[in-house]
Amino acid sequence: SIEGAPPVSAEPRGWGSSVSRSGQFHLSVITETVNLIAPEARWTLQLPSPYLPHAAAALTTVRGSTTGLPVTTVDPVSLDDPFHRQLQVFHHVIAVGDSPLVDGSDATADLQLAEQIVATAARHDADAATARSS
Repeated sequence: SIEGAPPVSAEPRGWGSSVSRSGQFHLSVITETVNLIAPEARWTLQLPSPYLPHAAAALTTVRGSTTGLPVTTVDPVSLDDPFHRQLQVFHHVIAVGDSPLVDGSDATADLQLAEQIVATAARHDADAATARSS
């Protein structure tokens, strides 16, 4: 954990309804929280509703700092189409002449990782099949 950071919590929230004394109907909302924790930072993705796939979410990052106090940033998650954004970046690279964010060596490393994942999954499936037949 990061010193001075608030504790990690995953509060499951359900939904329900109630009627107040004034006769107003209240519907509580289902939310979902995903926490990722690493030695250098903690990320919390707050999804407002699993039933509203286009509802904006927020990503909160908590990192340590040189002062010893945690630094928290909250970034809204973009609802832009990822392929459209990729085309915009590609156009910018061609039009302006900037270096691409991801180059051929990055792509090669990604392919190697994907091949390792497939090979590991195949070995796992083979081991499981062998164990079942024994």
